[in-house]
Amino acid sequence: MDVINAFHLGGMFLPGAGNDFYAANLQQTLEQDTIPNAISSPPQPLNQNTNGMPTPDESSPGVPASGLPPIYQMVELTEIFFEKLYPSLPILHKPTILSKLKSGGVDAVPQVLLLAIATASARFHRDQKLRDLGDDWFKDCRSKLTDVMRAADHGLETLQAAMIITLESAVRLDFASAVMLLAETWRKAVALGYNQVDGKRKVKLFALGGTSSELGWIEAEEARRVVWSILIIDRGLCFPIGLLHVLDDKVLVLDFPMSDEIFQEEDTTEMTAPKVEAVRYCKDFDKLITAVQSYSRKSTPIVYHYIILAYVLMGRISEELYAPEFDYETCSHSLDKLAEHLVRIRLILPRSCSDLAVADQADLGNIVWLHAILNSDAIMIHHRPKAATQNPDEPSEHDSNWPHCRAAGRNTIKLVREATKSSSDFLYNTQICTPIFFSFLTTLLDYMDPSPSDATPAKAKPIKYDLEMFINIMTRQREIFPGIGIKYCGGARFYLSKDAEYLIAGKATGMREFLGTCDQWTTQFSDDELVIPDRPHLQATDTK
Repeated sequence: MDVINAFHLGGMFLPGAGNDFYAANLQQTLEQDTIPNAISSPPQPLNQNTNGMPTPDESSPGVPASGLPPIYQMVELTEIFFEKLYPSLPILHKPTILSKLKSGGVDAVPQVLLLAIATASARFHRDQKLRDLGDDWFKDCRSKLTDVMRAADHGLETLQAAMIITLESAVRLDFASAVMLLAETWRKAVALGYNQVDGKRKVKLFALGGTSSELGWIEAEEARRVVWSILIIDRGLCFPIGLLHVLDDKVLVLDFPMSDEIFQEEDTTEMTAPKVEAVRYCKDFDKLITAVQSYSRKSTPIVYHYIILAYVLMGRISEELYAPEFDYETCSHSLDKLAEHLVRIRLILPRSCSDLAVADQADLGNIVWLHAILNSDAIMIHHRPKAATQNPDEPSEHDSNWPHCRAAGRNTIKLVREATKSSSDFLYNTQICTPIFFSFLTTLLDYMDPSPSDATPAKAKPIKYDLEMFINIMTRQREIFPGIGIKYCGGARFYLSKDAEYLIAGKATGMREFLGTCDQWTTQFSDDELVIPDRPHLQATDTK
């Protein structure tokens, strides 16, 4: 049951007349003439006082002095968050937050959390004025987070807001702020004891909001999900640039999240804690894989569990590759062990997590995300450099491992192509941008430096078609998320402009060394078409 009913008036979403709270709020809004009219009124600048808040006398239409939109628009933005962004950042309990907004208005939820939700959802709202206000809400929320991260009140809501703004900072290409805020979020989560929600020994820092009382089951589940989101975003931000991640998963005493079917049940606000079997995190990765497999055999598989596994593996790969003492020649056995873990994960995947034909429609986006990350894991493991002293006529680790990279890149676009036959909503997940680009770059390298058996016009055509599909996906991401989308389109433009010799040499250096070029990518929008060059040195004879 939705928290509010709705009807449309002149193309505008308005609260249902049967709800006294919203009716009173709407009447007040109408009397103040604050309902924005996206057709007749051009966007107005948001005047701010010294604290970055809209001034009471000069606030933009529809935005009260609190800095938040009227209640009905705040509900709209919250609904948008759950529709567009929640699948990739499942850290909020929808019945609770909407119930609070319904019963108490914007004052019933910490302002920093509502600002974060408004920031992330604004770009998807049909009202241009609200879309324009996204920048102001972002600045205001970041400013407030600086203060509330050190406060004792509303610790959980503060962390939820911080996670939303961390992702938003990355989307806006403010990676420095994203990385620093993520580290502070993790430190506060530890201070609140959230890294050991399911442990017996709970160490908490009371000055930052830790309490001696136990969390309610909904708050405990939200806390788990916050910590898992920290791990996922931490690994996702750090692996492409070789940065050491901040979250040490070895200190987690934490269950995997329960299913959304139970967690987001409409009556959960009145429920006692549901009795569900849980997967407990453990440091032994083989045991962890077995635990997830066992859960999936007994209960309905949860795609998000496998996403967590994929990111935990990514963290282990990063720890190996980016260790100061790492050397491909002496440490290849460690990568081979990680490859075995990857194989196990792929083999235990239920069909509902790997085959879109039998998957739940609601899981489609997360399935694409899962396999994009697993394919990134494969590329990180298998893209190894050619030894400088290697005899070109002898097989090498690079040559024997590269087919796995080729398969990973092609598998990503194969799944994306299949998914887009029914929906492209998975592109609302900002965390898929990097693995999509990772697979694009691998496919481009394979296209420009094919194996002898693939160096024919007939073999080049399907690969070129895949590259065109990658470009279409990245162009679409640029429309949804202009900042990071422009960045990766700039990366594609950078590599497509290079000659074959540059790309072939880059392929030979290995993944770890080849990624250090992102500071050379343009972040300026360009509408020039991204053109895939013809592959060099094609054999004159075509093979069927």
